[in-house]
Amino acid sequence: MKQYLCIFVVLSLLPIWGQGDYYEGTTGLKGKALKSKLHQIISGHKSYSYGELWNHLAYTDADPSNANNVILFYTGWSRSKNAHGGGVSQWNREHTWAKSRGQFGTAQPAGTDLHHIRPTDVSVNSKRGHLDFDNGGEIYQDNDGLTECRYDKDSWEPRKAVKGDVARIIFYMATRYEGQEGNVPDLKVTDIIMVDTKKGFHGKLSTLLKWHKEDPVDYFERRRNERVYELQKNRNPFIDHPEFVDQIWNGSDPDPDPDPDALTVTQALQKAHDQKVIVEGVISGGFNGIYGLSIADSKSTLVIQLPSQYRQQFNPNLNPAASGKRVRIVGTRDLYASEEGIKKLESIEFIK
Repeated sequence: MKQYLCIFVVLSLLPIWGQGDYYEGTTGLKGKALKSKLHQIISGHKSYSYGELWNHLAYTDADPSNANNVILFYTGWSRSKNAHGGGVSQWNREHTWAKSRGQFGTAQPAGTDLHHIRPTDVSVNSKRGHLDFDNGGEIYQDNDGLTECRYDKDSWEPRKAVKGDVARIIFYMATRYEGQEGNVPDLKVTDIIMVDTKKGFHGKLSTLLKWHKEDPVDYFERRRNERVYELQKNRNPFIDHPEFVDQIWNGSDPDPDPDPDALTVTQALQKAHDQKVIVEGVISGGFNGIYGLSIADSKSTLVIQLPSQYRQQFNPNLNPAASGKRVRIVGTRDLYASEEGIKKLESIEFIK
């Protein structure tokens, strides 16, 4: 009797998790070719208004142990599906791919795509903000209790049980939204933590690849993928075929440099004086006391004149922890204290 029951259960699940010919044409493809084919397959899905998502999320993220509740994404807390809104201890609609990273807001289709919008505690959602995903930082203490999430000034680490879910969501978004339709952003996964949120970049790629392997697809994620498919008529291919992740991002990088305008230090030295440049390099020391710093790549060194508001944070003579860190600088090529460098600094920021 138990044998027949097991057979019945397995057979009853086949049509739920089965994909038929959905991924036809992907066999043998890798890198950009596979990503492009998957984009064709999953694009053109049915989209909904932002207001309609309350009811849809109550279905896609329903607690398997209590149908009246939803599971909150980053914390795993079970909360009444009706307890949504903007108040403390309520849940709201979290854009896993931060909506400011691509500037799509809550507009269809990217801003209401159920594959990346998840029910999340209001305070936790606010704390995560538009941070990139990476390891490290301090534990986040919410008003409703201690979470397993960590954060620092530029990154967010969710609880262990959904790290792979986060990674597969980010890979889905970068595949679904390539800017080829008039009303969609061009989203890219990058290995650099991007402080500038106006561009459609999200990271950190190397961390997400690790999370994808460490936290494999589970029942809840598969069930959710199927329920979103019922509503949107498209699937997350990296849930159905986890191997697609390595075939696209580990074999070759299908996405361009996240900042094609950024120069190496060596390249910046070749630019004429009075020309505005964007440069990335590693802080190699202070320069001219507290008034400047030097940055380097493997071949060259460039000196930077620091306005007063940047000295305490970026000059290693004042902040030894800055030494060895990578920075992105926007300024004008010129001589500084008789050395080739950058003056008229417009911005400087740490990057990873």
